[in-house]
Amino acid sequence: MILRGLKTLVLRVRRHSESAMAVAEFLKEHPKVEEVLYPGLLDSEYHEVAKSLFRNDLYGGVVSFKVKDGINEALKVFRNIKLIRPSPSLGGPESLMTIPVLSIAAKMPKEVREEPGITDNLTRLSVGLEDVSDIIEDLDKSLQSIP
Repeated sequence: MILRGLKTLVLRVRRHSESAMAVAEFLKEHPKVEEVLYPGLLDSEYHEVAKSLFRNDLYGGVVSFKVKDGINEALKVFRNIKLIRPSPSLGGPESLMTIPVLSIAAKMPKEVREEPGITDNLTRLSVGLEDVSDIIEDLDKSLQSIP
């Protein structure tokens, strides 16, 4: 099974990365999003470092973003996604979303978690292999649920 999976690994990594870039670019322009954290974006403070580390302009499949106005709005987005699956972990062929302050960072004191940027409104999305237009549509509809 592992050897079978390795045969398509390059294709899957490419799809994750290309879709994540498209999602990051969409979120960057969305009025309900405060900030997008993705090293593939040219204006990312980590872009030059990422460019030296990653090959072929493939920057991975995880996009983090901050929903405007706080945790209540981030929760609305989280609760209204349909295609993307809420999950406490990331990684896999399907798109998964988590809010770190409700999962991995839940027990960390606020001042400790905010130092590396884990704010209440931070959402992490592991972009899956679904059609990227479906992922973007799901995000847009869930973001539109915020007044």
